[in-house]
Amino acid sequence: MKKLSFILKPLVSIILLWSLLVFTNCDKEEFLEEENLSDTIVTNENNIEVEKAYPNTSGEVTEIIFEGQKLPVEKIDDHYVFEGDIIISEEELNASKSTGRTSRLWPNCTIYYTIQNSLPNKQRVYDAIAHWEANTNFQFIKRTNQVDYVYFRTGTGCSSRVGRIGGKQEIKLSNLCSTGNTIHEIGHAIGLWHEHSRKDRNAYVTINYANIESEKDHNFKTYIERGYDGDEYSPSLDFGSIMMYGSYAFSKNDRPTITRKNGTTYSVQRTGLSFWDKIGVSRMYRDVCGTVPNMSGYYRANDGGHYYIRHIGTDVYWFGEHASGNWANIFKGKLDGNKITGQFYDVPKGRIQGSGTLKLTVNYNSTRITKTEGANFGGSVWNKTTRPANLPPPRAAGFGGRNNINNLTARWIANDGGRYYIRQIGNRVVWFGERNFASGRPGWANVAYGSRFGNTLWLDWVDVPKGNANSNGILRINVDHANRLTRVHATGGFGGSVWTR
Repeated sequence: MKKLSFILKPLVSIILLWSLLVFTNCDKEEFLEEENLSDTIVTNENNIEVEKAYPNTSGEVTEIIFEGQKLPVEKIDDHYVFEGDIIISEEELNASKSTGRTSRLWPNCTIYYTIQNSLPNKQRVYDAIAHWEANTNFQFIKRTNQVDYVYFRTGTGCSSRVGRIGGKQEIKLSNLCSTGNTIHEIGHAIGLWHEHSRKDRNAYVTINYANIESEKDHNFKTYIERGYDGDEYSPSLDFGSIMMYGSYAFSKNDRPTITRKNGTTYSVQRTGLSFWDKIGVSRMYRDVCGTVPNMSGYYRANDGGHYYIRHIGTDVYWFGEHASGNWANIFKGKLDGNKITGQFYDVPKGRIQGSGTLKLTVNYNSTRITKTEGANFGGSVWNKTTRPANLPPPRAAGFGGRNNINNLTARWIANDGGRYYIRQIGNRVVWFGERNFASGRPGWANVAYGSRFGNTLWLDWVDVPKGNANSNGILRINVDHANRLTRVHATGGFGGSVWTR
């Protein structure tokens, strides 16, 4: 698997060195079990056609300068086609001289998307998206008015741009493009290049140029052959990568174009991301959203609590509560690799009034969180599981009161139907809010974290999965008097505008 490197310089491969596996903080048995899973998804090469933007069509072979390097491409229909299915536009070409890696990654590992109404078999797109969400730290959200987004549409073949190019970018799918092909093309949009191009590939495979279609040999150049080094993260080429060319890619005579060093062919797969694909993406986006899959979901802890976690980029939020009403808390932390450091605050949906620092580690697939520091916090292990049908309902405040303009700690009622449990400690203000229940759970639930400056509150708010909404944004709220708050500004579609206690 290949990744987008700084200024895309060497179209690098994303595979992790065995010695770097310690970042997952998982035990050896877990690692070996996951590695073996990647072997089960390899399918027969004869059933797989290499992705092509324009099947059965050839264009003028030329060279372009992209991200400071020469790329051999075909020019077809005002597009430059690289390695069969990667599209580079004139606009990208003209802008690429000053485009760096960070500008081509998706912020917060979030991709907004829309699907053409007339695209046949939309389910392949939904299934491909579900696969990426289940196996990486990416989340895909249907676009409303976002500027940068992916548009899935019909095409003559399977094709994509590489990385976030800015604005609308297309993934084109013909009727013959499968779910696996769609997973592959999404990989390009995230920033991955083809696996067979890594700089050390000649140690593992032989390219049989005599069997390659006329004027298609440029698709088989390594980064070294283009004059650039790659950053390799694994001890060997990943034959199981979903970004790997097959043995018969661009064959003109039904003979293999790529073989192992011993002359034998190999199978590739378009079933799902390999183990190293997953590791590679997490390393590529480490500074954007950590190295573990998105943690958003419901967790049950060994303190008996219900925890509703929301993971956005490198920010992690939760609301936790015990069904007894003894305690309830919110948390905001920062993810670095697979480690989280943050602050928790008890809120008055419970009776305990604690706060403090927590340090946590997350296992390789985000199904278990372990506390490493935080003596004054009860829970120490959280396990991800299915959210129960019935959750703890709203209740009266466990602490706090009315008529104190200098301390907002209390339960507040808002005009959006919500119950808000606000805690103020000094100038720090946090809350948990939830709408009245229907069928055992609230329609929405959110946490907020911010500061008070005089009679103005500045808060970041995020929905948490106790409810069914998944928005987030910023709030500016005015303290009108001791028992009334009024919203001045909001982003993200926040509903409430007046709170009373």
